[in-house]
Amino acid sequence: MSRFLLPVCALLWGGVLAATSPADVDRAANAVAVNLNGVIRPCPSPFQLLGTANRRCVAADGSSTLTRQLLSVSGLNLYGGWRSDDDPAYVYNWIQMPSGYVKVMVAPFPNRPGSTLVFLDVTASSAVTAPAFRRTLRLSTPRMNGADVVALQNRLMDVSKVARGAGGDGWFGPVTEANVIAFQSTNGLAPSGVVDRATWTKLFSSTARFFDPKLAKAIAERNKVAK
Repeated sequence: MSRFLLPVCALLWGGVLAATSPADVDRAANAVAVNLNGVIRPCPSPFQLLGTANRRCVAADGSSTLTRQLLSVSGLNLYGGWRSDDDPAYVYNWIQMPSGYVKVMVAPFPNRPGSTLVFLDVTASSAVTAPAFRRTLRLSTPRMNGADVVALQNRLMDVSKVARGAGGDGWFGPVTEANVIAFQSTNGLAPSGVVDRATWTKLFSSTARFFDPKLAKAIAERNKVAK
């Protein structure tokens, strides 16, 4: 019997997007099946061990590359570009649904050459243990800095799906301000660039919504020109 091992990206697959309902996973699976002329079926081993009990699997004909391309032009509201951590045959993304984002992974169907498996599941709550709000943070001269600024920067990177790298530098500069404005604009807050208690609480909550880092970059460039 051949062995089929999931790559690291599948085992560590997660996210910080807004949590979804099981009903939206069903809706997303139906939409994927219709677009691919695929079949909703029980998840095969080892995908039965991945994710939650709300997981759904869709079997489709064709390679994983073709399946990914078809989903990209299907009209489904994808989060952005497809991602792969360690094996380009396994790619993942998110589909925006009414309650949040549904995880979607495209992978070769185990032991079935020429077929692809689309795996869908709920997105876990993005809540984190919020550091205590200690002071209002803003762009100033001299620059504000400290552990709370590092926490702010790291959380902004997480919510915007930007790799942390070495993490925040701890200094509240124009780039941090631009990211705060982008976050506030996307999350129904006044886009002031000032991190007050309301912004801090929203940022570290499970309802913090993704904001496009490209928007933050555009804001930073605009502010630079304005000055």
